[in-house]
Amino acid sequence: MMSGGKLIRGAVDTEGAVGQMIVQTGGPRLRGKGNYGALEAFVSVPSLVERVRAQLKTGRSSMLSPISPDCVNFATLLDALSQGDLLVKEQFAETARYLGIGLANLINTFHPEYVILGGPLVSADPLVFNIALETAKSNIYHYPEYSPVFSHGMLTDEAVATGAAIMVLHEWEGNE
Repeated sequence: MMSGGKLIRGAVDTEGAVGQMIVQTGGPRLRGKGNYGALEAFVSVPSLVERVRAQLKTGRSSMLSPISPDCVNFATLLDALSQGDLLVKEQFAETARYLGIGLANLINTFHPEYVILGGPLVSADPLVFNIALETAKSNIYHYPEYSPVFSHGMLTDEAVATGAAIMVLHEWEGNE
């Protein structure tokens, strides 16, 4: 998050641990760490892969069924999603709904002007961006009177490196 052109940092870490926001009381933990029911347990590549693997182990039908669930990874999920696999599409949609809930929580707290979404999950398919926005908008307290501008991050995988470089440049400029 940025305010006045400056990155907002948490007191303990650099990103404020948004992924630890609880979106389901008593929900799962990601890999046995973090808060129970935290956003990252629902909206992350590892959580998505784990959920699909669990569904395959219970016998859910998918084009991924012929391979061992333990061999399923994000690349295989992307391939199955692009081919219209219903199980994989369902799991991406669920991920997007939880992302929208997390976004609505942040929007209701901070009332930003702009919300820029990026990363591998959002970039995977327009379905994720669209469902996340629909869910967020339906849970924004003063919507539609108040509606931030939503957009895709244009820097994609280079966003973190670009942001870090800009921060270094700004610090150099301030020391002159």
